[in-house]
Amino acid sequence: MKISKILAGMSAMALAASMMTMGASAAITGADSKGNMIYDVKTLTEANNIKISDVYGVRAYFSDSAAGVVEQGAGGGFIFSSKSNDWNQKQWCNGCGESETHDIQYDAATKSITRLEETPFWTDVDVSDAEGEYAQIAFCEWWGGDIDFSKIVLLDKDGKEIEGTDVNPGGNSVDLSAYDATEVTLAGNGKAKVDTGKVRVNVNNPWGEDVDKLITPADFEGVDAIAVTAEFDAITDPVDFAINFAIFSDNGPQYWGEGNAANKGCSTEAVTVNADGSYTFLLKFDEPLTVDGDLFLDLQSAFEAATDDDIPFAAKVTSVKALTLKDAPASSESTADSTAASGTESEGEGAKDISEMPATLKNYEDASVYFKKDMDISSLVEPFSENDFEDDESHVNLSVEELAGIPMLKVEVLDQDEYGDYKIPKIRIHMEKLFEGHEADLEKIFTVKADVVTKAVGEFTGDDGVSSLVPGNFMGAFVTQPAKDDGTNSWNQLYEFGEAEWTSEWGSYELTMRPGIKDGATFVNSTEPQYVSLMRWGIPNQADFYIADLRFEDEDGNVIACANFGK
Repeated sequence: MKISKILAGMSAMALAASMMTMGASAAITGADSKGNMIYDVKTLTEANNIKISDVYGVRAYFSDSAAGVVEQGAGGGFIFSSKSNDWNQKQWCNGCGESETHDIQYDAATKSITRLEETPFWTDVDVSDAEGEYAQIAFCEWWGGDIDFSKIVLLDKDGKEIEGTDVNPGGNSVDLSAYDATEVTLAGNGKAKVDTGKVRVNVNNPWGEDVDKLITPADFEGVDAIAVTAEFDAITDPVDFAINFAIFSDNGPQYWGEGNAANKGCSTEAVTVNADGSYTFLLKFDEPLTVDGDLFLDLQSAFEAATDDDIPFAAKVTSVKALTLKDAPASSESTADSTAASGTESEGEGAKDISEMPATLKNYEDASVYFKKDMDISSLVEPFSENDFEDDESHVNLSVEELAGIPMLKVEVLDQDEYGDYKIPKIRIHMEKLFEGHEADLEKIFTVKADVVTKAVGEFTGDDGVSSLVPGNFMGAFVTQPAKDDGTNSWNQLYEFGEAEWTSEWGSYELTMRPGIKDGATFVNSTEPQYVSLMRWGIPNQADFYIADLRFEDEDGNVIACANFGK
C-alpha cells in the first residue's frame, strides 16, 4: 500500500508545535525535515474501505532494531490532528522516571505503542476534502536513539486491529554513530534508469550524462565509509537495492554484488525497499579510501525493465555523506549519553588549555560576520521565546565576551527542568540586519558556516560517579528560516550536529549547512525578518556555548561579506 507522508494542510499551529517538540539526538527514519513522521488518515481508510467512524485508535509497531533502542529508554509524541482538533498530542515513553507524566507506555511484548480514544477522533468532515480539512497521524521522538516503525494499524472501539489496515511506513535505520559525517554537495538528485536491463540510480558514473554525476570524487579522499540516502516513491512490491562501487586503478576497492569474485577492499549489504520512504545504504572500506582513479558509485537493483518508461517507481538521491571513523573515547569518558566527536582527544592525551582554542577556528581569518563588544547584540540575536519558555526552551543571556582574546557571541543557558537537566537554548540571528543595505546578496548564499566553542561551567558526573569540568555533549540543529510571501518564515533543518568533549574544559567545532542544495531553504532579497537559527539539545551539566563567527559562501565557495560586521 502506498502511504502519503504529507505536510499539505498542516496548519501554522501544527508546524509550530512540531518545532517545539523536536527531539535531541533522536530521529525517526523516514520523518520529514522537522522530525515528524506523518500519515494521511484518508489514504488509509479509503484504501481499505473503512468508515472513519469505526476508527478509535492507532497501534504503531517498532522494527526489531528500533525496539532494542526503545527498550534502552526513549520517548516522544503520538499525535492525532485535524482542522478542528489541531495537533492533539499525547506522550509515549519507555524508561521515564516515575514522576514524569506520560500517557502511553511502550508494550515490550508486542514491541508497540497504542493510542485508543473513547470516541472516534476524526469525522467525515475531516476526510471530506473540503478546503482546509485534513486528518493526520504523526509521531515524533524527543529522546533516545534512532528508531523506525515496521507497521501501523488502525483500531476499532475495542482496541482490536481493523483487518487490512497494516501499513509499512517504509524507510530504514542505519547507525552512523561511529563516524564523523560530512554532507557532500550534490549536483542533482539523479533518477531511476535502466542499464543492461536492470534498474539503477547513478550517484557517480564518470562515463554517463550530467544527471549521472552527483558528487565530486575528491570529496571522498581518505574516508572510511560512504552513506547514500535515497527517497523512493510509488513502491508497490519489494525491491532489493545495493551499492555498486569501484575505483578504477591498479588496486582500487570494488563491490559488484554479494558473492562477486571481483569484490575487494570494501563491503556493503543489500537493502529491501518495501514501501515508500527514505533508505540509507552504507559502504565500508577496509582501509581509508585513496581516490587514484575514476570513481563509480550507484544503487543497483535486480528489478528488470526494458526502458525507463517501464519503471513503476521513482527514486532520487537526497544525501551522500563522507564518513571517517571517530577516535576512541578517552578512558575517563562516561559511556552514558555521550557521543565521541571530532575535536575530542584520544586516549592518553591530556586536557588542552583554552589558549589553544583560537588556532582551532576554521573560518575566523576570512569570515563574513565578527562579533564586537560594543555591539547591540539584542538587536541582532534573540531567543525563540516560544510559549513564554514554559515548554522545553530555556531563557538565555546573550552577550559578547572575549574568550582567549577573541570576542564571541556568548549563549548562557539559565533554566533547568524538573530533573535538574539544563533546557534547550534556541536562538535566531537576523539575516536581514546582517545584510542591511545589500539585501540582494542574501539570495546568493549557498553555504553557511559557524565556528562554535563550548565551555564547561558546572561539572559533568558520569555513571561511574567521576566528575570532570568538561562541556560534554554538544548536540542540536542548524536551521535556515527564510522569509515567505505571507509574512511567515519557513523551517529548514539542514544539519543536525552531534559533538562532545570529555577531556578538556572546552571544545571547538565547525557547523556547516548548505541551504543552496534544498528548494525553499535559501534566503530571499527582502528586508523582512529571516533567520539563521541554532538549537542545542538539553544536557545534565552546565555549559555555555559561543559563536565565534559566521561565514556565508556563494555556490563557488566565495565569501559573501557583511559590510557592517567585518573585522
